[in-house]
Amino acid sequence: DAVDPEGMAAMFDSMHATGACILKDGATWKAWYTGWNGQTQHMGGGITMKINFRIGHATSPDGITWTKTAGAGGAGAVLGLGGTGDPDAKGAAHPHVLREGGVYRMWYEGFDGQTWRILYATSNDGIAWSRQGQALAPGGAGSLDEQGLRNPMVISRLGQYELWYQGRSGSAPN
Repeated sequence: DAVDPEGMAAMFDSMHATGACILKDGATWKAWYTGWNGQTQHMGGGITMKINFRIGHATSPDGITWTKTAGAGGAGAVLGLGGTGDPDAKGAAHPHVLREGGVYRMWYEGFDGQTWRILYATSNDGIAWSRQGQALAPGGAGSLDEQGLRNPMVISRLGQYELWYQGRSGSAPN
């Protein structure tokens, strides 16, 4: 067989890895990234939607050669899918991580199958993550982000956090 769906499903990033957030932690470079293994959901009418993105982790001594860290988030991810009905039940992607006082803080995209939101998780080691819930929900009708939020980036400046993200509106261009 040219394509082995079971083999691809066993690795959360077997099709592609993208959207990395990299930071230097002491002498070690650490990366959190989005992986996808080719899973789709049929929407009808010949249309499919990519689902089940997960977040992976890798380390490097030099920022050039990387080693993946096997996580407990499903298929090797460090942050996998949420449970049925959760805002990340169909995808966790595009992490942005800050380390403060020994705690890793991650803002990421969560997808429930309909809408993307910005979610938040914490970790003591950068590998085992605890979901903390929604950081930012889509806005109301007519807002610039009424149809969803993507690509979070958080900076800490002058004692406050700034969350920068991509919103999708209902009017053209989205």
